[in-house]
Amino acid sequence: MDHLRKGDFVQVSLLLTHPVGLTGMQMKFGAQHLDVKGVVAHIRGDHPTNPTVVGVWLKDDERLQTNGTIGSDLRVTCEKCGKPEVGPLDVKYLTGCTPSEG
Repeated sequence: MDHLRKGDFVQVSLLLTHPVGLTGMQMKFGAQHLDVKGVVAHIRGDHPTNPTVVGVWLKDDERLQTNGTIGSDLRVTCEKCGKPEVGPLDVKYLTGCTPSEG
């Protein structure tokens, strides 16, 4: 994948963790493997010319597919356009991309 653009259909593979207890003074975490497929709505970095972290937001519409439940921490409303989205998802977890036409 050379370029990622708005409108591309992508697949992201995540491992979501959540605390489940404090046994023996060590924090225990549960984990859920989540595959999310959808259309890129936004791509944002932490710096305009030399980003170290790049996030991807997917459109929360009928094309969004998942093998599990997307938590409320990933379901957001875009500050600029006001539409529902899923993100931010780190680009390093992208496992597939189908470029958009045009």
